[in-house]
Amino acid sequence: MTRGARVRLVAIGGALAATAAVVALVPTAHADGSGAAPAACELRELPMPQGGQAGTVLGAMPDGTTLFGNVPISFDPPKSMAVLWRDGKIVQEIPDLPSSVVDLNSKGAATGTQSTDQPLETRPWVHQDGKIHYLAGKSATVTAIGETGQIVGYRLIPTSTGPHIAIPVMWPSATEEPIDLPMPPPGQQTGRAQDIAADGTIVGVVGSNAYVWRPDGTHALLKRPDDLPANELAAAAKINGEWAIGSARGSVRWNVKTDVVERIPELPSSVDAVNEHGWVAGQDFTVGAVAVIDGKTVKLPGKDERTAHAVRSISPDGKTFGGYTFYRPPMSERPVYWTCP
Repeated sequence: MTRGARVRLVAIGGALAATAAVVALVPTAHADGSGAAPAACELRELPMPQGGQAGTVLGAMPDGTTLFGNVPISFDPPKSMAVLWRDGKIVQEIPDLPSSVVDLNSKGAATGTQSTDQPLETRPWVHQDGKIHYLAGKSATVTAIGETGQIVGYRLIPTSTGPHIAIPVMWPSATEEPIDLPMPPPGQQTGRAQDIAADGTIVGVVGSNAYVWRPDGTHALLKRPDDLPANELAAAAKINGEWAIGSARGSVRWNVKTDVVERIPELPSSVDAVNEHGWVAGQDFTVGAVAVIDGKTVKLPGKDERTAHAVRSISPDGKTFGGYTFYRPPMSERPVYWTCP
């Protein structure tokens, strides 16, 4: 395997057209918004890069069919590789990352957080332009990177009583200081920024409420389900377009423009992926991986009774899903994808 802090591209169909260290990934499919629910979906394993023994799909590029994920290469010292797959083949590798990648944008910038041997001290990083850039902020964690290079997450700060709390932050770029995102009064609250949409809208959690920060500088609580007790948590985890997903004593979906919240009874265990139409995918632990497409429920097939499956992406047309499989025993993760006619 070619090593070094650079991107390795694997030719598909005999073409190896890129010469830059990082390749911009151009969407190859567009949503038509029509949406008959697919049937007879097929599960396939994704190939592993040389040296990889386990791996996960974390999400997808805007085209929905270019999947990206993380593959640990070594644990002492910790080293990981970001991998992109298209049509069941590896099309890009970003080796020698200092920790697991958590997100990657369509320009090839990958991000994650490296642990240190100091209590509460972490080193958030971004890999772009062929090298690692460590972000400003010692006790900070990154959760997502946007299409324009904005990075979101949280940092830990001490309190008057001693324990540290998390506050949501945004880095405008890999070379700038983090900006604390505003939170409503009263007093010092805890919060985390979890994801950022293509237009710069950020979602996360403040206190016990799901929260949204908009590109125009406004920010607000997201509506809580009417049946959610006041002392229980509502948290937004992912956003795509105007649709956010998360948990509030069960799976929920928000429209961040209309401030409407809806429960997703088809996904009682978790909702883990959303596309630009608001179609979702996640888990029902009694039946496995499930998608809800244009109001119709689709069960995504499993491999056998020894495996469990997680879904992490859904394409704009609702026909391609990325995720990973747990093999039991031994407990190991392998990247997979589903295609539906």
